[in-house]
Amino acid sequence: MQIQFTKTIENTQKLDTELRALTQKYQYLNQKGDLLTLTFEPALVQAEVDAVSGLVNNFVEVSVVDLLRIYMETKVVPFISNMKYQMLAENISMGISQAGKTADVLGLFNTDIVLPGSSRPVTFKQTLDEGSLTVTVQLLQYFIDHPELYSDLSPFVTVDRLTIIKNKIIAFLQISPY
Repeated sequence: MQIQFTKTIENTQKLDTELRALTQKYQYLNQKGDLLTLTFEPALVQAEVDAVSGLVNNFVEVSVVDLLRIYMETKVVPFISNMKYQMLAENISMGISQAGKTADVLGLFNTDIVLPGSSRPVTFKQTLDEGSLTVTVQLLQYFIDHPELYSDLSPFVTVDRLTIIKNKIIAFLQISPY
Protein backbone atom coordinates (compact mmCIF):
# COMPACT_ATOMS: atom_id res chain seq x y z
CA MET A 1 0.00 0.00 0.00
CA GLN A 2 1.26 3.48 -0.86
CA ILE A 3 0.17 6.86 0.45
CA GLN A 4 1.22 10.00 -1.39
CA PHE A 5 1.60 13.54 -0.11
CA THR A 6 2.47 16.77 -1.84
CA LYS A 7 5.08 18.03 0.57
CA THR A 8 8.82 18.68 0.47
CA ILE A 9 10.73 17.09 3.34
CA GLU A 10 14.36 18.06 3.89
CA ASN A 11 15.05 15.76 6.85
CA THR A 12 13.77 12.47 5.40
CA GLN A 13 15.88 10.49 7.88
CA LYS A 14 13.97 12.01 10.79
CA LEU A 15 10.64 11.37 9.08
CA ASP A 16 11.70 7.77 8.38
CA THR A 17 12.57 7.28 12.06
CA GLU A 18 9.25 8.73 13.21
CA LEU A 19 7.28 6.57 10.76
CA ARG A 20 9.10 3.44 11.95
CA ALA A 21 8.18 4.35 15.52
CA LEU A 22 4.55 4.87 14.51
CA THR A 23 3.90 1.56 12.75
CA GLN A 24 5.71 -1.67 11.99
CA LYS A 25 3.89 -1.77 8.64
CA TYR A 26 5.97 1.12 7.31
CA GLN A 27 8.55 -0.02 4.73
CA TYR A 28 10.19 3.01 3.10
CA LEU A 29 9.68 6.46 1.64
CA ASN A 30 10.47 7.95 -1.72
CA GLN A 31 10.58 11.64 -2.52
CA LYS A 32 10.73 13.19 -5.97
CA GLY A 33 10.41 16.95 -5.86
CA ASP A 34 7.41 17.70 -3.69
CA LEU A 35 5.83 14.24 -4.19
CA LEU A 36 6.35 12.10 -1.11
CA THR A 37 5.38 8.43 -1.40
CA LEU A 38 5.22 6.19 1.66
CA THR A 39 5.05 2.42 1.28
CA PHE A 40 3.41 0.14 3.84
CA GLU A 41 3.04 -3.64 4.00
CA PRO A 42 0.51 -4.96 4.84
CA ALA A 43 -2.13 -2.34 4.07
CA LEU A 44 -3.06 0.15 6.77
CA VAL A 45 -6.48 0.38 8.36
CA GLN A 46 -8.18 3.80 8.33
CA ALA A 47 -7.03 4.71 11.87
CA GLU A 48 -3.42 4.03 10.84
CA VAL A 49 -3.85 6.09 7.64
CA ASP A 50 -5.15 8.95 9.78
CA ALA A 51 -2.19 8.62 12.16
CA VAL A 52 0.33 8.59 9.29
CA SER A 53 -1.38 11.57 7.63
CA GLY A 54 -1.31 13.48 10.88
CA LEU A 55 2.36 12.71 11.36
CA VAL A 56 3.36 13.78 7.85
CA ASN A 57 1.14 16.88 7.81
CA ASN A 58 2.46 18.06 11.20
CA PHE A 59 6.04 16.90 10.66
CA VAL A 60 8.70 19.17 12.16
CA GLU A 61 11.99 19.10 10.26
CA VAL A 62 14.30 19.88 13.17
CA SER A 63 14.16 18.18 16.54
CA VAL A 64 15.26 19.56 19.88
CA VAL A 65 18.20 17.17 19.71
CA ASP A 66 19.16 18.60 16.31
CA LEU A 67 18.97 22.14 17.65
CA LEU A 68 21.09 21.25 20.68
CA ARG A 69 23.66 19.48 18.49
CA ILE A 70 23.91 22.58 16.30
CA TYR A 71 24.27 24.79 19.40
CA MET A 72 27.01 22.54 20.77
CA GLU A 73 28.87 22.46 17.44
CA THR A 74 28.62 26.16 16.65
CA LYS A 75 28.76 27.79 20.08
CA VAL A 76 29.91 25.56 22.95
CA VAL A 77 32.72 23.60 21.29
CA PRO A 78 34.37 26.70 19.77
CA PHE A 79 34.06 28.54 23.10
CA ILE A 80 35.74 25.65 24.95
CA SER A 81 38.42 25.30 22.30
CA ASN A 82 39.28 29.01 22.44
CA MET A 83 39.32 28.94 26.23
CA LYS A 84 41.67 25.92 26.29
CA TYR A 85 44.04 27.52 23.76
CA GLN A 86 44.03 30.74 25.77
CA MET A 87 44.97 28.83 28.94
CA LEU A 88 47.70 26.91 27.11
CA ALA A 89 49.16 30.03 25.54
CA GLU A 90 49.18 31.89 28.85
CA ASN A 91 50.89 29.00 30.65
CA ILE A 92 53.52 28.70 27.91
CA SER A 93 54.17 32.43 27.97
CA MET A 94 54.61 32.24 31.76
CA GLY A 95 57.24 29.50 31.34
CA ILE A 96 55.38 26.38 32.46
CA SER A 97 57.74 24.07 30.56
CA GLN A 98 60.88 25.71 31.89
CA ALA A 99 59.46 25.51 35.43
CA GLY A 100 58.84 21.78 34.98
CA LYS A 101 55.18 22.14 35.98
CA THR A 102 53.41 20.94 32.82
CA ALA A 103 52.78 17.41 34.11
CA ASP A 104 51.65 18.68 37.51
CA VAL A 105 49.14 21.10 35.99
CA LEU A 106 47.86 18.37 33.67
CA GLY A 107 47.59 16.07 36.66
CA LEU A 108 45.54 18.62 38.60
CA PHE A 109 43.09 19.04 35.74
CA ASN A 110 42.81 15.26 35.45
CA THR A 111 42.23 14.73 39.19
CA ASP A 112 38.97 12.97 40.02
CA ILE A 113 36.84 15.26 42.20
CA VAL A 114 33.54 14.28 43.79
CA LEU A 115 31.54 17.49 43.85
CA PRO A 116 29.15 18.23 46.72
CA GLY A 117 25.82 16.58 46.01
CA SER A 118 27.35 14.10 43.55
CA SER A 119 28.28 10.49 44.08
CA ARG A 120 30.77 10.03 41.24
CA PRO A 121 33.98 11.87 40.44
CA VAL A 122 34.61 14.16 37.48
CA THR A 123 37.70 15.91 36.18
CA PHE A 124 38.12 19.42 34.83
CA LYS A 125 39.32 18.01 31.53
CA GLN A 126 36.34 15.67 31.34
CA THR A 127 33.86 18.52 31.82
CA LEU A 128 35.46 20.42 28.96
CA ASP A 129 35.71 17.36 26.70
CA GLU A 130 32.01 16.63 27.25
CA GLY A 131 30.96 20.27 26.92
CA SER A 132 29.36 20.28 30.34
CA LEU A 133 30.10 23.87 31.25
CA THR A 134 27.72 24.06 34.18
CA VAL A 135 29.68 21.25 35.83
CA THR A 136 32.92 23.00 34.80
CA VAL A 137 31.74 26.06 36.77
CA GLN A 138 31.00 23.88 39.81
CA LEU A 139 34.41 22.22 39.55
CA LEU A 140 36.18 25.55 39.18
CA GLN A 141 34.39 26.79 42.28
CA TYR A 142 35.56 23.65 44.10
CA PHE A 143 39.15 24.42 43.06
CA ILE A 144 38.75 28.06 44.08
CA ASP A 145 37.50 26.93 47.49
CA HIS A 146 40.43 24.46 47.88
CA PRO A 147 43.64 26.30 46.88
CA GLU A 148 45.67 23.79 48.89
CA LEU A 149 45.21 21.38 45.95
CA TYR A 150 47.43 23.52 43.72
CA SER A 151 49.42 25.81 46.03
CA ASP A 152 52.62 24.49 44.42
CA LEU A 153 51.46 25.37 40.89
CA SER A 154 51.54 29.17 41.04
CA PRO A 155 51.55 31.20 38.82
CA PHE A 156 50.04 28.65 36.39
CA VAL A 157 47.07 27.76 38.56
CA THR A 158 45.84 30.40 41.01
CA VAL A 159 42.55 31.42 42.56
CA ASP A 160 42.60 34.58 40.43
CA ARG A 161 43.11 32.70 37.14
CA LEU A 162 40.48 30.08 38.02
CA THR A 163 38.03 32.84 38.95
CA ILE A 164 38.61 34.58 35.61
CA ILE A 165 37.93 31.33 33.74
CA LYS A 166 34.83 30.64 35.83
CA ASN A 167 33.49 34.14 35.18
CA LYS A 168 34.09 33.79 31.41
CA ILE A 169 32.08 30.58 31.40
CA ILE A 170 29.29 32.12 33.45
CA ALA A 171 29.14 35.07 31.06
CA PHE A 172 29.04 32.67 28.12
CA LEU A 173 26.25 30.66 29.66
CA GLN A 174 24.50 33.85 30.80
CA ILE A 175 23.90 32.43 34.24
CA SER A 176 24.30 34.01 37.64
CA PRO A 177 27.33 33.09 39.74
CA TYR A 178 27.03 30.21 42.18
